[in-house]
Amino acid sequence: MSEQQPWRVLHVIAQLTHGGAEFQLKGLVQHGTGADVEHAVACLWRTGADDIIQPIRDAGREVFFLDKKRGLDLGVVRRLARLIRSWQPDVVHTWLMSAGLWGRLATVLAPGPAVVAAFRGEQMHRWPGGKFLDRWLDRRTDMCIVNSKRLQMILADRLGRAPETIPVVVNGLDASRFTPGQPSAGERRRLGLPADGLIVTMVGTIRPIKNWPLFIEVARKVCAETPDVHFVGVGGGPGDDDMLAELRASANDLDRLHLLGKRTDVPDILAQSDLFMLTSDFEGMPNAILEAMAAGLPVVATRCSGTVEVVLDGQTGFLAAVGDADGLADHVRRCLADADLRASLGGASRQRVLAEFSFENMAAGHRQAYVAAMARRRER
Repeated sequence: MSEQQPWRVLHVIAQLTHGGAEFQLKGLVQHGTGADVEHAVACLWRTGADDIIQPIRDAGREVFFLDKKRGLDLGVVRRLARLIRSWQPDVVHTWLMSAGLWGRLATVLAPGPAVVAAFRGEQMHRWPGGKFLDRWLDRRTDMCIVNSKRLQMILADRLGRAPETIPVVVNGLDASRFTPGQPSAGERRRLGLPADGLIVTMVGTIRPIKNWPLFIEVARKVCAETPDVHFVGVGGGPGDDDMLAELRASANDLDRLHLLGKRTDVPDILAQSDLFMLTSDFEGMPNAILEAMAAGLPVVATRCSGTVEVVLDGQTGFLAAVGDADGLADHVRRCLADADLRASLGGASRQRVLAEFSFENMAAGHRQAYVAAMARRRER
């Protein structure tokens, strides 16, 4: 097939809920990889978020639900294989570990399209025989892609490959949604934020890998010595209510910590913030940090996985070791005490995102991977 001829990409993902991969998929199919490419999305589960699913449909992309049962469900492989035969994609692009398993098994039953498997975190099949399964699936995959150099090295070792055979396609962001703001008591009240003082914000799903207890611990340390600071946490999702309630209970004595739960006005909250923090134990390439940088905020984060490829230590923010509450607190205090430093770091953050992490760059990287995968498939 010539690259100029129309072709189709079927994306396979577990579900369209709020998460980094889901936001990237939404941006990719909305933005597109060229007028000659048609995209559609197949979800293993019907659960999802309307603000993720509807924009995909509004962009003219079909969304299929495969209604997978929990656990082992070979029926979903047959249903996906039937979809592949009927929709006839040129590329099947699987996202994350679960869809990477079931989606690639389906292409064994419905051979023909090129297969691209996207890995966006360090999760692998850890049970006995998992490495064998990963390598068996890899032999039926035309292209593996990752979103960070760290993950490129991990996956290459896992699959017994040379790292350069696994392209890095960095995350993209619509930076126009995020603009630097000026503190406004009225705007803060509208958002339910403290009207006065400095605000340190963290945005992320309520999952153990984000290490929200560490965020609370840093807040305690900083609030004990800095009287005019508030810590704001934004995040939530399906099944997260119990964990959020536990976090709130653990910090009910800290009146300058505000855990807001899920919000749809994150750009406005970031515009009223002074500093962004992320306390994750590991990340692929954190969208939340890219959004904060686009809003012109300096970032204090743990030195994990893709974070070190986004935050330039000492230039756009500061990094501390994973789990290091004292190190994070020291960096936060330093930034809060120096408005000129915050302005310098924040300005450099926004420039970096605009230059290197656009949707255009992300879409171009995916198109290159698709074209290479189709060429490899033709050679088989």
